[in-house]
Amino acid sequence: MAKSIGHSYKFIFLHHVFRNSVIPFVVVIGLQVRYLLGGVVIIEKIFGVDGVGSLMVEAAFARDYFVVQACAVVFLATVLVINFIVDMICVLLDPRRAS
Repeated sequence: MAKSIGHSYKFIFLHHVFRNSVIPFVVVIGLQVRYLLGGVVIIEKIFGVDGVGSLMVEAAFARDYFVVQACAVVFLATVLVINFIVDMICVLLDPRRAS
């Protein structure tokens, strides 16, 4: 239909194909953040890097539950912010998704 109107292949790709195909990609990248944060804990402990993940593991072994809860809240806040950003990107790509 768009070709019969006279649009170029570049215009058709950018406005019809790319916008619709990038939405699932953005959603999957946003969902992978949870797994990446879980992997950070393991990677920091294996390689001896100091960070929130290794702090959380050391606090769990020391039974310092307040530090473990604080680290969990930091991870939760990070996931919530990333999910919000992903939702805003999806709305910018496809305004029909806003509800």
